Amino acid sequence: MIKKKTLLLALLFISANTYADVKLIGGLQAEVANISGDTTGTKGFAIGDTTSGKENYGYLGVKWEDGDVFGKARFRINISENNQGNPDAAAIGTRDMYIGMQLADAKLLAGTFASAYKVTGGKNIDPFYATGLQAREKGGGMSDGQSDYITAISYRTKMAGLNIKMDYAPSRVFSSDATKTTTTGEREKISFGVSMDFGDVTAFFAVDDFKSDTAGEKATKLGAKVKISNARLAAQIEANQKKYDSALADTTTFVSVSVPVGGVTFASWLGINKDTSLAIGIQKALSRKSMVYTGYRNTGHGSGKSTSVFLAGLRTAF
Repeated sequence: MIKKKTLLLALLFISANTYADVKLIGGLQAEVANISGDTTGTKGFAIGDTTSGKENYGYLGVKWEDGDVFGKARFRINISENNQGNPDAAAIGTRDMYIGMQLADAKLLAGTFASAYKVTGGKNIDPFYATGLQAREKGGGMSDGQSDYITAISYRTKMAGLNIKMDYAPSRVFSSDATKTTTTGEREKISFGVSMDFGDVTAFFAVDDFKSDTAGEKATKLGAKVKISNARLAAQIEANQKKYDSALADTTTFVSVSVPVGGVTFASWLGINKDTSLAIGIQKALSRKSMVYTGYRNTGHGSGKSTSVFLAGLRTAF
């Protein structure tokens, strides 16, 4: 696994140095928060991504393009250890690492990238995506992304007004520890997403299928987002099936709204499954790729229990 990623990275940088249009990319996210309620993690003051108990982080990478050929390599770097007991505080992980080719109105990608399921609906309708207020992961309003960043082949195109994305990831077996005595693997995955614009309305549908007779998972979602005057409204219904344990299956209804007022954006979302979760906050854009934000999130997590978070943060990118 590591050798394959190293080889792919080497090819990306060799290709990047060969072509003229090369861009260095990077970013930073930092949050502070106060956590309370029936949380199983640390209560009180926290520094870091309070949604998933991770650290403040940054990322660095490179992307390049020349004619019909393009590529990207991006690394997430945890830059501070928070007080929530995460053992991976110093971890450096890969995110996007792919090469691609433009084929008329389509794109063919090979490598590691965000799945079609993730980028259809989901993050595009969550006004607090990639912050401690987001609905994903432990946010309670959406699934944890199913096949989030996957190593796969993807075909993405526009056809008859439809934006179509299709991913295929074959099964893989690899060593799961440093001694290489334990093996594990990833199941075959198929991810599909389609969206279409109708004036101020965008409708979407996506399916994510882990192919396994006994341990498979399948998620389906559909929804729409609409612009009404200055407001953005969105709704999504997501069903998760667990073949290995039907008791874990659930359906989540998600709605969100965001309204810009006087240079800031007020936003909120509500997620309803076995529990109810919500977030409300304010964002202020500093530039096209930078913002500060603050808000409140309450996440239900079983038998009437919930975790409340007040937080403030900064996101910036170049």
